[in-house]
Amino acid sequence: MPFTTLSLTCLENQDEYLNVYEKGALINLCLDIELKELSGGAYGLQELIRDLSLKYGKDQPFKDDELFDVIVGLTYPEIGTFLQKYV
Repeated sequence: MPFTTLSLTCLENQDEYLNVYEKGALINLCLDIELKELSGGAYGLQELIRDLSLKYGKDQPFKDDELFDVIVGLTYPEIGTFLQKYV
């Protein structure tokens, strides 16, 4: 089950919630590796989180249906493919 679907239907799919713990860390690791490879080691998950924090701050929520596009805008088109395929 895609994480985006799990997020939207978490109450109905509680039996799938272990996927967050079992696969979430692996997805983050792979995303970090992809970012590092594309940037030649200059940009990774920490930098992405920093940039998202600067864009949104603690008082401005993001729109779920726009987040992937924002991430791609901050990073690389290949990250959009990664997010669609794995998240």
